[in-house]
Amino acid sequence: MRAVPALLLLIASLLVVTTADGRVDDLYAAEVAVDGRDTRARNAAFAQALDRVLVKVTGSRDVLVDDALTDLRRDAPSLVQQWSYTADGLWAAFDSSAINRTLRDAGLPEWGSQRPRTLLWVAVDNGAGVRRVLGADDTGPLAPVTVLAPRPDTLPLGVRRWRQASEVPAWLRVVARAEIEPEREDSFFRRLTRRGDPEPDTQAAGEPAPDPVQLGAELELLRGWLEEAAVIRGLPIEMPRMDLEDRLALTPQHICELDEKRILEASRRYDADAIVVGCGRLLGENAATRWTLLAADERQQWNGDLAEGVHGAADTLAAALAAVAGSDGGILRMSVHDVASLEDYGRVLRHLEGMSLVQSVAVAAIDGDVIELEVRSRGGRAQLDRALGLGRVLRPDEARGDNGQYRLQR
Repeated sequence: MRAVPALLLLIASLLVVTTADGRVDDLYAAEVAVDGRDTRARNAAFAQALDRVLVKVTGSRDVLVDDALTDLRRDAPSLVQQWSYTADGLWAAFDSSAINRTLRDAGLPEWGSQRPRTLLWVAVDNGAGVRRVLGADDTGPLAPVTVLAPRPDTLPLGVRRWRQASEVPAWLRVVARAEIEPEREDSFFRRLTRRGDPEPDTQAAGEPAPDPVQLGAELELLRGWLEEAAVIRGLPIEMPRMDLEDRLALTPQHICELDEKRILEASRRYDADAIVVGCGRLLGENAATRWTLLAADERQQWNGDLAEGVHGAADTLAAALAAVAGSDGGILRMSVHDVASLEDYGRVLRHLEGMSLVQSVAVAAIDGDVIELEVRSRGGRAQLDRALGLGRVLRPDEARGDNGQYRLQR
């Protein structure tokens, strides 16, 4: 074993500083709906935005009931560093140092900006036995029976804006198969769509009939709930393309039967860190979807509405990856094999530096394609192994035993 050349360490450190990206954008910022532009409405929006930031940063929905954050949440307006009105509401960015300091003092978890890229395979049943897989660009309708929305508070901002402005478009009212009564608009958002006749009788006189593309917007709304939940939780998600290759590889039946072999094979082209599989019959007040998370050796299942697919995945991933602020698991020795180039070297360091479980990384030595690292961790060896197993960079090398041996993945 030989010492690491000083020049190599210098180059690698510069590589980490200048190219370490892949961070979740706006981890300490959020956009929320706002009821007006007066001070009271603005401060209420600041409080709601801070709540969203706390959920993103900790990875926990339960954090908002923690008494240790009462003062921080009450002082939300004073923590705002930047803010602006948007087309859909208000955007605010908060003081990350003050937030992190409070989390550290309270011993609450911190989920770093490097997060698993998550692929969603979601098959929905329109209530008449017709299943369809949501794709990134699908626009076709789910007719003859459409789907119902999740809870109103999970509506995408754009849809909430329609409600607030009483400007629900004519085509969306037709898709809903119901009149939107001004005094009872919430009923529309509890039941976005419902079973109806092929020829709806709710079109107002003089309004143009919706075209097929507009009717297909119900799929856009379904994707909207998933994307909105992903923004709230700070989880990078991707929907499959559902092009010919995807359609041949995976059908709604494969998804609903949880054919893991086919799902993993079809997912290979997306190179995701985690896969979330959902099968649901989104019809009626009791609409629910069965969700499954596939990530390395993780297999978690739960039930819930459309947005709950993202929320449940974020809960599980954060439990594995988030570190308790201020904790110190000590220094762990790691040997990483198959590091064949300076690019590989930088890739290993960038990955470890971006993990919330890792406080610092020091290179001890290099021997051929093996680098020796000293990692100060906020968790123990078991938690670090679990976190590394959810990614696609380093994996424990089982062939060499459970003694800090890892292999760089290609």
